[in-house]
Amino acid sequence: ILNLKQVRFRLDDIGPETICIKLKGPGKFTGKDINDASELFEVLNPEIHLAELTDKADFTVEMQISRGKGYSSAEKNKRTDAPLGTIFIDSIFNPITNVSIDVVPLATSSEGHEMLTLQVKSDGSTSPRDAINHSASIIRQQLALFMFTDSSSIKAVDEEEINEAIEKTKLLSKTIDEMELSVRSHNCLQAAGIRTIGELVSKEENEMLRFKNFGRKSLMELIEKLSNMGLNFGMDITPFAGDI
Repeated sequence: ILNLKQVRFRLDDIGPETICIKLKGPGKFTGKDINDASELFEVLNPEIHLAELTDKADFTVEMQISRGKGYSSAEKNKRTDAPLGTIFIDSIFNPITNVSIDVVPLATSSEGHEMLTLQVKSDGSTSPRDAINHSASIIRQQLALFMFTDSSSIKAVDEEEINEAIEKTKLLSKTIDEMELSVRSHNCLQAAGIRTIGELVSKEENEMLRFKNFGRKSLMELIEKLSNMGLNFGMDITPFAGDI
């Protein structure tokens, strides 16, 4: 299990992807065996050693691979509808493995200017440059309210608008458990790796119908639930990305 947590993926599909691997000993179970099981994702470290199979070993494992953000504990990943014997593990979605920062004064500057150097290392699922661009974009959105050149460009912000934005952020941050869905719809969303309302509304309706066991009836239920909240599918949640 510890070795399995170190396998790094690049998943091109919206996911989740379920694969089944069958091996016979003697031999080794490596990241390459997972990579060869599907064309919808790429194992970035196929050489990683996962297990050693003895002469009489008959090994079968089913795995679910999905996209996500940040970190999700094994406890949070648990599903009540999972088959008996399922082992839930921590999910580490962060593509950045190491960041170091160095700030040094510029010897040629007479005004005390400094130079910032960032050393960013990724697992290969995204480039360090793209990760920095994405992070900078979020920061820029959060600080946009304070970006002005003179007093005439300062925009008065309606207190009601601020409160609405805060409430919407709280709403999008809620888990799907709080939506009081039918068991079938709830299980389908869990299996699809959708944990929050924000993740749900960012999907398109036709995208939802591609999930396993998710049909029109479940879609209509979700549309009604979201409508009652003032939400809908296909929403742009980028302005709230740093908060949900």
